[in-house]
Amino acid sequence: KVAWGAEMGHPLDPAMASVTKVFGTEFYMEGLDKLLEILGPVAGVRDGSPAAALKGRLATYLRGLHVLTFGGGTNELQRDLIAMFGLQLPPSPR
Repeated sequence: KVAWGAEMGHPLDPAMASVTKVFGTEFYMEGLDKLLEILGPVAGVRDGSPAAALKGRLATYLRGLHVLTFGGGTNELQRDLIAMFGLQLPPSPR
């Protein structure tokens, strides 16, 4: 919906952008967590090692996960934006 709106030239709703970031990040993290659980210790082995599973891609994703969770704003901050812009709630006291 956000991509379609941008394609159609509609103004980007900050709440919808934040929802997309939070949902996407947490979906990615949950999926990676499940794959790591299934593969076990070999999931973190880098490419080039004889023990590397899936050509070391999961190890690369795992190392990049920290950037994903902070890039574009932490999910905690994004939830505040969703509350403020999407639900018209006051900002969280800090």
